[in-house]
Amino acid sequence: MFLLVLVTCVTLEQQTMCHEFPRELEYASHDSCQIAAAMERGRYNSRMQRRAWARYSWECRNDGMTASKAVDIS
Repeated sequence: MFLLVLVTCVTLEQQTMCHEFPRELEYASHDSCQIAAAMERGRYNSRMQRRAWARYSWECRNDGMTASKAVDIS
């Protein structure tokens, strides 16, 4: 099972702080997790444009490990 996790990083005064926001649903395959990540990225698009000071990335994790970064926005 794969868990989708949103990772938000903010850099202020040369210090970067990241927070993880696990999503509630688990996905049976890596591909379905990546599709969910792409859909969520689309919903966050306007927020990402307004908040240039923040980085958003979505990770598909399997058993607590990072399986892949589905989307990484810098």
